[in-house]
Amino acid sequence: MLIHRLTRCLPQATRYGGRNRTDQIAGLLRREGATIADIDFFTRDFSDRAGNFRAGFAVWRTLRPPFTRDFASLWVLGRFVRLLRAAAPAGGVLAWENTDDTLVGIAARHLGWRVLALPHNLNSLYNASARPLAARLRGLSTEVAALATADAVFTISPDEKNFLRLAGVPAELSPYHPAEDFAAELGRIRERRSPRTDAPILILGSAHNAHTLEGMSAQLRALSSAPGNLRRRVIVGGDATEILAAEFPLPDVEFAGRIPAGRLDTLMSEIRALWIVQTAGTGVVTRLRDFTLAGIPVVANSVAARSWERTPGVFILDRLADLAATVETLPLVVPSQPPSPGPALLARIV
Repeated sequence: MLIHRLTRCLPQATRYGGRNRTDQIAGLLRREGATIADIDFFTRDFSDRAGNFRAGFAVWRTLRPPFTRDFASLWVLGRFVRLLRAAAPAGGVLAWENTDDTLVGIAARHLGWRVLALPHNLNSLYNASARPLAARLRGLSTEVAALATADAVFTISPDEKNFLRLAGVPAELSPYHPAEDFAAELGRIRERRSPRTDAPILILGSAHNAHTLEGMSAQLRALSSAPGNLRRRVIVGGDATEILAAEFPLPDVEFAGRIPAGRLDTLMSEIRALWIVQTAGTGVVTRLRDFTLAGIPVVANSVAARSWERTPGVFILDRLADLAATVETLPLVVPSQPPSPGPALLARIV
């Protein structure tokens, strides 16, 4: 079966949570016999604005979707319709990961496509903390209404599954586990691990994610309040994390910025633990699963550890002042855990 896919998280040199989830979904679909073809929704093309608008207006006149409020949204809707029609004139099956593009579901429904929605998180709440409450609620309402147009919805976290069900969307859970090739890489790191008891701990995440940035700032404030208490080095890595160096000039903290894949593999073989704090979040923190599979203890507060509370190797720590004592008691290598079998994806729409 040919599956057309909409995702922004296509393979690239650097691994990150979104790409790892996309790889996992691709593996699940292929295991069910699917062949995947990507549709390029993201190249900006203004060559036929009038044609896009006409196509969008035709859909609006038929379906009257509540979230096409202006000419721009009609243009975008029409562009999605025309791209889908060009990809499969007789209709097809769409794996829809970037569900913040809410008009995609409407376009696919208009053309008679079957739609499998696989949101990585509730996108309307991702990095939404700076927006006014009314705007956040409006965005959430739009996203839920868009997901309701899909034939099947699978979330990455139990929290989002339960929320969508309360909102009338019959979502199911497809838990995260790294794709086979990445899981094999993590297994090799586990075999190589030989950390010293005084090895550094790693703080890893993207500072472009507001929730991650807030958590990192809380971690660094805790280290600043008791300098030297941890008695080991801390490495802070991930996109744009170097911006924190000026605010937290700590002698035992290295701000590494984006860490190349080769160096990250080396660090994962050597570090004592991964430390993660979040103040809020959507989806799940996929690196908790990845690091425990690599044999690395993960110290996380209860927000960051959502969905992973019972995972071997995840240690919940909400009182940051207790970090030093917690790290001293961690095992050098944590036990492995087999993946939880998720439901078949295509069975819900075929």
